[in-house]
Amino acid sequence: YTKYFFPALSICLISCKATLPLQEISIAKQEVTRAKLFNSDKYAKAELDESRTNLFLVHETIAEPSPDLKKVAQLSQTATDKARLAINKSLPNYVKDLRQEVDSSLDAANIALAESLASDIYEQANLLKAEGDEIVKNADAKLAKNDPAGNEIDYNEYEKGIKRYKESILASEKARDLSLAQAQAVVDSS
Repeated sequence: YTKYFFPALSICLISCKATLPLQEISIAKQEVTRAKLFNSDKYAKAELDESRTNLFLVHETIAEPSPDLKKVAQLSQTATDKARLAINKSLPNYVKDLRQEVDSSLDAANIALAESLASDIYEQANLLKAEGDEIVKNADAKLAKNDPAGNEIDYNEYEKGIKRYKESILASEKARDLSLAQAQAVVDSS
């Protein structure tokens, strides 16, 4: 979409007397990108596809000789709304899958005796998971209070929790690898 969007936007800015609803277009693009980050392709494909279609129609409308700016604004808003629906539908599943990945990674580190052979890193991985759990718990509570379209949801909270989960995975993998290397060094020295 981007390779067509900016040339069309430039042409329109030169030829249009009225201004494009750039803020609405930008928000729609941001929400579609965010939906992709939350694996909406997997969990809310229909909603994400509708959002992408509306965003594509925005680009096509802008490329017209005399773009209908009201239509551009409406399509942008629809793209935003559909992306937010996709996010709301995807987010619980995405977080659930990520938590399972964190648990599996911590289990693998535990099996490798990381609790004793790489205790600092293993403890850090557990703390990061706990921080992620707390942040996501608070974000879930906020999500439950908001409207279904997600107009008031602060996704940044979820993104912070997701970041902690990903950091936990990296730390637990590092602890596992260090433990395995230390165990191998003991075997090699025997």
